[in-house]
Amino acid sequence: ATLADSARKMLDAANEFAGRSAAIRTSTTGPVRVSSSDYLADVLPDLLQPLLGGEKKMSYHFELVVVNRTLNLLEGEADIAIRHAEPTQQELLCRKLTSLPFGLFASSAYIEKHGRPRLRNIHDHWFIDGVTEHWLARGAERLGTKLNDEQFVLRSDSFISQLNAARAGWGIVGLPKHIAVQHPFLEPVLTKADIAHLDLWLVGRPEVRTTGYLRHAFSTVGDKLNDILAATPDQGGPSQAASVRQPPTVTA
Repeated sequence: ATLADSARKMLDAANEFAGRSAAIRTSTTGPVRVSSSDYLADVLPDLLQPLLGGEKKMSYHFELVVVNRTLNLLEGEADIAIRHAEPTQQELLCRKLTSLPFGLFASSAYIEKHGRPRLRNIHDHWFIDGVTEHWLARGAERLGTKLNDEQFVLRSDSFISQLNAARAGWGIVGLPKHIAVQHPFLEPVLTKADIAHLDLWLVGRPEVRTTGYLRHAFSTVGDKLNDILAATPDQGGPSQAASVRQPPTVTA
């Protein structure tokens, strides 16, 4: 009798768990945690805005995580993430988005003091770059120009610090174009130097496939971000077509 009772309790617990899982999969409401780097922090509310005025039964609660590291979606650190590199974990839902257009910019005060930068006098100028990722230095090397370490007047992993230093006239900085156009005292420089278009990938944890409100949020964020970047002035280059990667088929 004791063994039968234990088995019955286990079956009841399993049924309860299955019921809760089914409820989550069919739910039209719930929390959504979205992460991105600070390059896109300013547009995150715009990406989520369409979800606020959707169907009457659709009610979202958002958590925005702005962090310059890769969160582990398989461990639930976020539901949806905007990344700059294709994930290697095949279980994740993955969609290639339009690339993020970058350019080089300097303040009007910097240009007045040091002259307008040209490729021929690039070693006479100061630059702002990251600590962990030397994005600007690597971009210059791809163009056949190696910048000296002494030319980097500031290295910071804080995008806001880089932006404010450039606005204060410290040096030349690489910025997403959708942000640079918001600052009239920053002027594009070295425009013939096609430094980079940063790749963008929209990534979802596995439950996004089977959870209605998460799947809707994933689709909406991707579509809206593509629209925003397509409207960026002087984006340059063709838009990348969106694609979704499915997990590999597992056979016994």
